[in-house]
Amino acid sequence: MEDLIVRDKRVVGIRTCCVTEASGCLGVSSVVEADAVVLAVGHSARDVYESLLSHNVLMSPKDFAVSHFLYEIPALALFSLWLLCMT
Repeated sequence: MEDLIVRDKRVVGIRTCCVTEASGCLGVSSVVEADAVVLAVGHSARDVYESLLSHNVLMSPKDFAVSHFLYEIPALALFSLWLLCMT
């Protein structure tokens, strides 16, 4: 994520940047806009919170926390998807 897209103090999308390990941002951006944006930032979120603050987005603490989310995919389904992508 390169930047947030904010309108009326609401996050309505993100701007991404095509990157390579050696050169960083290549200047090729794409924009993803949506009615709702979920920022699942994890434990290293300082840059995201700084971006929210710089855009004057209103924030409040949440009432609950979800520690882990696990989604299991059967091996056969995963292998089938892999085969589909390879053809």
